Formats: sequence, structure tokens, C-alpha cells
Amino acid sequence: YVLTIQLGEQKMRAWDYPHKLVRIRCDKCERAGQYPKSRFIEIVGRDTALPKALGVIAKDCPRANKPGNIVHDRCGAHYPDLVD
Repeated sequence: YVLTIQLGEQKMRAWDYPHKLVRIRCDKCERAGQYPKSRFIEIVGRDTALPKALGVIAKDCPRANKPGNIVHDRCGAHYPDLVD
């Protein structure tokens, strides 16, 4: 079971994140980090959709947005606390 980060037609935004601590992890490269929700919102912007916020946080990932990067080798950053 995965908690979707979309609510109907609207995606959840940074301020919608349901926990006080925002944890982000990539199972492909083992990178992980966490931010207090207030700091996360400062970095990504209050109204930024959670999928886009991952791109902001993982912008220095060598697999993120790499031209020609094939789908199975893309950055795997995700919010582990939004998965059951």
C-alpha cells in the first residue's frame, strides 16, 4: 500500500506533508536525508508539489535529470514515510 502524493487533480504540496520531519531516501544510491518540515518548506517553497520538491532536494544527484538517462536508472528519491 502506497499513500499517493496526489489528491484528486491536485498534488500534495510541501506544506501538506503530514509529518514534522521530512525524510527522503534513494534506494538506488543509498543517499538519505531529513529536514524539519519548516526547513523543507524554506528550501523547496510552501506551494511546491511534493514530486517537484524531490527534484529540488535531489538536484545534485548524478542520476537526476541526466540527459539520456534511461528510466530504470533514474534517481529513486522518495518519501519513505509516505509508504506503508
